[in-house]
Amino acid sequence: MDVDTVICLLHDYGSTASLIADLPLPADDQGLRSIGATGAVLMQLSETLSSLIARERSQAADAAAQLAACQRSTRNVLASLLGLSVLLNAMLAFVALR
Repeated sequence: MDVDTVICLLHDYGSTASLIADLPLPADDQGLRSIGATGAVLMQLSETLSSLIARERSQAADAAAQLAACQRSTRNVLASLLGLSVLLNAMLAFVALR
């Protein structure tokens, strides 16, 4: 199971359990009241986890984009240095042949 499936199941269980809190329950039935309260907390937890995971994924995507840009920049610098090296070697060869 992946994280999204677990959070979805957690939210579904929480929403089902929180429906119990909306029922007219007898005052002496603390078990059902506890289940209803737990369901509400599980729903809040699943929503919080979903938003945190979405934020982490967004940050990971941003970091991957920055890494790709850095790698492109590094390749460009290396290509420029290689070009300068070839040019310098050609100039040295020209001077040596004169």
